[in-house]
Amino acid sequence: MGTNFYLRSGQHIGKRSAIGYYCWNCRIQCNGEKCPNCGKTFKGNVMTEGAVAVELGFAKPNTQSERNVVRRVSSFTWDMDPKLQLPSAIVDGYGKTYSIKEFKEQVLANCPIQIFTEIGRNFT
Repeated sequence: MGTNFYLRSGQHIGKRSAIGYYCWNCRIQCNGEKCPNCGKTFKGNVMTEGAVAVELGFAKPNTQSERNVVRRVSSFTWDMDPKLQLPSAIVDGYGKTYSIKEFKEQVLANCPIQIFTEIGRNFT
């Protein structure tokens, strides 16, 4: 499950995918609902908040104030080199258009794990 993102020209930028639990406090991925470092636990419903709910369209991305807890999050796998200048608009696989600011705040800021090993492989 995931959402692909493209330039208006159709060039693939990358893919957001739900990956599991992440402690925003310790900045580590967790094997379960409890952070092994600080002991904080996930409290919520996976179908109404977090990465899976965002991917399914049931929830909006987390806000900054919600990031001091364990949450289900997404990763972002880059197909295009993020060092390149992005244009003024990005479109997701469902046709929603994002400004660069919205893409950074609503997509990338909620993907604490970013993968750069697939750059240039033209995957989808």
